[in-house]
Amino acid sequence: RGLAWLQASANPDGLLGYRRPNEFPYGPNTLTAAGAVCLLRGGGRHSDPRLLNLMLPLVRRAANDAALAPDFYRSFFVAEALALAREDAASRYALDALKARLLASQVRAGAAAGSWPPEDAWGAIGGPVYATALASLSLRRF
Repeated sequence: RGLAWLQASANPDGLLGYRRPNEFPYGPNTLTAAGAVCLLRGGGRHSDPRLLNLMLPLVRRAANDAALAPDFYRSFFVAEALALAREDAASRYALDALKARLLASQVRAGAAAGSWPPEDAWGAIGGPVYATALASLSLRRF
């Protein structure tokens, strides 16, 4: 029933809403990627493959979009969805673009070397532990 509810929260373009279609309090990219992860982990037994066919190009676009503000939470779900989809060269390219942006934001010197600064929308809440954990979990998919 959870997967059915999730599918009912998607709009006709494949963007997943927070509680209902077109409800995007923080934008649609993270929710859509998280929804794709849920559908992919669900094994497809209870999901409409047409929805994934709409969602995955949107997830790839989010991975490639350097104009999007940094968001480690989004990066994690985007990397996870693309890795689970085991898609084509376009997905590999999208993962490579995401990887480059994540590595470019890593602290290179000083006491915090190797970590990530909590400079996204959730960083004030999660701090450097959150940022470093999600960046690291994202990078494990490359």
